Amino acid sequence: MSPRFSIIVPIYRVEAFLSDTIQSVTGQTHGDWELLLVDDGSPDGCPALCDRAAEKDARIHVIHQKNAGVSAARNTGLRQATGDYILFLDGDDQLAPHTLESLKKTLESESVDVVLFQYATFSSNNPTPYPVRYSLASAPFHQGTEAFLTYLFRTYPDYGWGVFRQCCRREFLLTHQLFFREDLAMNEDGYWFFSLFQEAARFCWLDAVLYHYRIGNANSAVGRAPTLKSYFGDWTTYSHWYNWFQSHYHGEGRSILAGRMARGYVNSASTIYALPR
Repeated sequence: MSPRFSIIVPIYRVEAFLSDTIQSVTGQTHGDWELLLVDDGSPDGCPALCDRAAEKDARIHVIHQKNAGVSAARNTGLRQATGDYILFLDGDDQLAPHTLESLKKTLESESVDVVLFQYATFSSNNPTPYPVRYSLASAPFHQGTEAFLTYLFRTYPDYGWGVFRQCCRREFLLTHQLFFREDLAMNEDGYWFFSLFQEAARFCWLDAVLYHYRIGNANSAVGRAPTLKSYFGDWTTYSHWYNWFQSHYHGEGRSILAGRMARGYVNSASTIYALPR
């Protein structure tokens, strides 16, 4: 019988944090899950750590592959997953202890493709999770994607579109081929986020902190200094979705969404201009 949840973890140079990440899954109050640890050719002790974890718990599965980037690792996990629902967990982050139980209860009452939820930030210096509050209780979830995205970015213009902020039905992701673009080294999650919501017909909001996002990790994609090449992802995401919203949305939706893409594009261009030559 397939597990209720598949948690996919792309792993690269997170040896100092990975044990805590794994523990945040094995310590869940709901136990019907599988954990896919995708070792993306990590050059540290992560591969051996993954193998040891799998030896202790049959629900943990390890995939070793040559380094191909975080998007390729997530895609590998998605193709191997067997759970009804998918969660993406970064190798230095953690799930809240009640995450899967809370999602299970929501999914028992809501027939949806995507569940969005709250998250909190923490760091090695400040280990107590600090909630990043968004209130989407009044969002028009049943009026379609354009109405929802318009509300979201009108209310929260800088809403972050990290892949960790939602739980998705696996069959829905596979049916619509919602894999990550492996040619984007930056903002691949933004490209995926908008692709996700152009296909999702049913989604809902769970007002609970389910994810703990680590800040201050110098080895993370966010912590590493970007290069000119990495900004190709920004350019691709912002330009593609700017044109898409301009041609498909109308009125306030087009103004807000295309405007958000244009602002991101300008910010990236300014940053590129300031890069060392």
